[in-house]
Amino acid sequence: MRSDARRLAWVTAGLAFIAFMVLVPLWAPVVLSAWFAMFMRPMLRHAATLFGGRRRSAAAVTVGFLLLVLAPVVVVIASAVSSVIGLVRGLLESASGRAALEQILHGRGGATPGFPPSRFDVREIADLVRTYGARAFGALQALAGAGALVVLGLFLFTVGVYSFLVHGRTSYAWLIRHTPLSRQHTRRLVRAFGETGRGLFIGIGFTATCQGVLAGIAYAALGIQSAFVLGALTAIAALIPTAGTLLVWGPVAAALAITGQTVKAIVMVLVGVLVIGTVDNVLRPIVSRWGRLTIPMFPLMLSMFGGLATFGAGGILLGPLILRLALEAIAMAREERIVGNTRAR
Repeated sequence: MRSDARRLAWVTAGLAFIAFMVLVPLWAPVVLSAWFAMFMRPMLRHAATLFGGRRRSAAAVTVGFLLLVLAPVVVVIASAVSSVIGLVRGLLESASGRAALEQILHGRGGATPGFPPSRFDVREIADLVRTYGARAFGALQALAGAGALVVLGLFLFTVGVYSFLVHGRTSYAWLIRHTPLSRQHTRRLVRAFGETGRGLFIGIGFTATCQGVLAGIAYAALGIQSAFVLGALTAIAALIPTAGTLLVWGPVAAALAITGQTVKAIVMVLVGVLVIGTVDNVLRPIVSRWGRLTIPMFPLMLSMFGGLATFGAGGILLGPLILRLALEAIAMAREERIVGNTRAR
């Protein structure tokens, strides 16, 4: 019996490892769908009074989320990415530091900067293919592959949200029954999983977005043409604790000063220090009741950048999740050791 149990344990571990490797490339949409299904569960209860069955209610909530939230966010992100590429291209092509600072103030803006229609001229594409041959074909393949992954990710995210809304309770009950951990420990890890999602999207993402919006308004009020893209960059930089936003509004203030707009430069510094830089300290305590991540800021930043370096763009979410679950597991192991020592005495 012992040998059978040992062989079964090895087979189980091997199959679990293979299943893990199969699911790893698609973990991001699955984790995101699980988080958003947890967020939208209260809506599911309200939708049940209107649409009746759980499946119809879940479908209505999922479709409503896609149309009212996800679609606008995707459009804004796509526009922001396009704008960032245009601005970065202009900065790289600048002949001097002063020209680069001026490019920040007068860089390409709008919905699709850096992608003029001539870029998509058929003759230019044909010349590109003839000139670079296989390299150009490889670039087109990579672009098509990236687009396919985005479409696949959105599809899996949509199906995942619906599935977790419909079968979330059943899946949780199955996990409680079959996990090798005790029910208490499993529940704590599940709570840590949900806390990480709420903390990232509400406690950190919401405050960073507010900082980006306020910064974009300030840039536009000061007459900076690339206000939209700079606002988006400020929101991204706000993920870096303490002085992250300074990385964006600081060069803007310097560019204003160098171009002789001293008053605007002073206003930019005051807004950056008193508004953009401090709004995080005001909003974070307010939203902490809905989303709070119990990870110190410096380890959180390390987990974000470490996840980014290890797993790619999705690692910004996976890094903090792994760190939070690891901290919870360490705390549980320590508590168990203390309890075991107490009983031994």
